[in-house]
Amino acid sequence: MTHPLRPRLEPVQSHFRAEEPAGPPPAPPPLRPALAHALRVGLTAYRELLVILVPTYVAVTLLKHSPALPWLTAHLSPFMGHFGLPGAAALPMVLGLLLGLYAAVAALAGLGLAPGEVTTLALMLGLCHNLIVETGLLMRMRAHALAWTLVRVGTAAALGALLGPWLAGGKP
Repeated sequence: MTHPLRPRLEPVQSHFRAEEPAGPPPAPPPLRPALAHALRVGLTAYRELLVILVPTYVAVTLLKHSPALPWLTAHLSPFMGHFGLPGAAALPMVLGLLLGLYAAVAALAGLGLAPGEVTTLALMLGLCHNLIVETGLLMRMRAHALAWTLVRVGTAAALGALLGPWLAGGKP
């Protein structure tokens, strides 16, 4: 008789079969359906990106040739200068903070910024982007949304102020 609290040991069954007869390996899945599926998925993703990138790029290019961007640049240059960025970099910054990285990338492409400026913006937006959606997610998760948003914005601003002038070619 076994103890009521002690489990009864069963013989271990092996998951391995005895020697299998040697034969050809199983055939791979058909290539044509796999390629068709991959093409559909890729084109869908490409279309979703184009819906964001093309209109944003066109809008930024039109804005670049309107009096609005020089006005915005003139008023935001002192603030953006803390990060080693020109005033025009405020446009991709605002788009990235509010809408997401794809809108910021489209705006960057339309402005023709220097590599160091693009790197500074990428660093800052990598830490702090899509604030509206992500703050909403934090609120749904019952996290301290305001605290986390301030941490993200503060970290992005601190790293931008620290590394931006250096990346732009000046001294911090």
